[in-house]
Amino acid sequence: MSIKIKENKSKLLKILAFLLFIGIVGVAIMMIKISFNDLKEYKEVKETQDQIIEEVVENSKNYEEDTKGVKKEKKPFSIDWNKLNRINKDVIAWIRIPNTSINYPIVQVQYNNSKYIHKNIYGKYSKGGTIFVDGNIVNPFNCANTIIYGHNLANNRMFSQLKKFSNSNFAKNNHIYIYFPSGEIKEYKVISFHSSIKSDDRNIYNPYVDDITEYKSQLLKSTKWEDGTLIEKINTNDEIITLSTCTNRDKNTRHVLHAVYVS
Repeated sequence: MSIKIKENKSKLLKILAFLLFIGIVGVAIMMIKISFNDLKEYKEVKETQDQIIEEVVENSKNYEEDTKGVKKEKKPFSIDWNKLNRINKDVIAWIRIPNTSINYPIVQVQYNNSKYIHKNIYGKYSKGGTIFVDGNIVNPFNCANTIIYGHNLANNRMFSQLKKFSNSNFAKNNHIYIYFPSGEIKEYKVISFHSSIKSDDRNIYNPYVDDITEYKSQLLKSTKWEDGTLIEKINTNDEIITLSTCTNRDKNTRHVLHAVYVS
């Protein structure tokens, strides 16, 4: 009897080992498939960025590399807005941040913040979506606070490199440029960086800033760093932009930076 029990136990262990092996192989195949799909999606995001720059940035190839690998412009950055408007009529501006990969058109759909979460500038599905302005803002870039959203992707595309501004020295030496169809270019200086803001924090994500004094106090809360001197100088006539992206630590926290229009 004991011999038969031992044989049954041996068979059971072999079956369990086989099932465990099958499970491990299945998980491995699934992870490989997910990784492959992620690589394809990240590749699409980069190719879409390269394509739109190639199509509408009029001097996209007029760069030279210095010894540190930092791109230096030969000619001013400019955009063919007629071409861009034919590609997508929701485009309202273009954002560009030197020494980062951030170089994208910006869209806005009134009262709709979901359309471009996973849709690229050409209207096709995209893991990276498109950089977009909060649809509740009536007069973007000409109001107290313009909120701009973008994904944080593992391939350093979209708004992933906002993290660079967690370093105050980097922030002080790199401004944000917004280009408009009118030909106007607005330059913004970063004044604070938050490394962990809740996605539902209405004090930070406030498109209707009526009391600039109160909002300034929010810019000083829970920051990784801030330029208190510049924040103190902000008045009711100043224009702030709020750039937001996921931290990827969990679904509800965001990296947020604030910048003020300087010229």
